[in-house]
Amino acid sequence: MLHGVDVDPSLNSSRTSLIIWFVDKFDNEEGERKWLLRPSDNDHVKQFILALASECNADSNQNKSRSSSKNEIHELYIKSAQQGNVFALNSLAEMCDTAFIPS
Repeated sequence: MLHGVDVDPSLNSSRTSLIIWFVDKFDNEEGERKWLLRPSDNDHVKQFILALASECNADSNQNKSRSSSKNEIHELYIKSAQQGNVFALNSLAEMCDTAFIPS
């Protein structure tokens, strides 16, 4: 969710945010989310979340059987960004900046 924070400039210190997501239950014993693994073509939020999760997974290589290629991640961000998801646009820019994909 986009939000703004009014930070008192007289504090002269950095601000840290902690974001935690909780899940009530998994779809199966492997801990997978079926709703997330195949987002529809018109669901930019699920596309973005899957791309973000896949990118983190690709970086850590913890689960090689589910590791997505850079092209698959890039395509998910593109689909999401084409539907106006500003977070996907930002992620694409970061991917170009860090050479995750060539610009």
